[in-house]
Amino acid sequence: TADVDNDGKQEIIYGSATIDHDGTLLYSSSDVMPPESATPGVTAGLGHGDALHVADIDPVRSGLEIFMVHEGGAYAPYG
Repeated sequence: TADVDNDGKQEIIYGSATIDHDGTLLYSSSDVMPPESATPGVTAGLGHGDALHVADIDPVRSGLEIFMVHEGGAYAPYG
């Protein structure tokens, strides 16, 4: 867990999602498929994170950042 939105409350970082302190989805890893893909314009999931780190990685940005490596698979085209 980490306070990723700086509201003083812990969020759950789980797989490719971040759940806010009240149980709502705060972030999810997905992206719109590019024009050259097999399914252009479709929103695709990025798979779950195989390694996930929460830290102040970029000192220029305020707050915490999440660095995540994604698995590959047909259902997760960017993984």
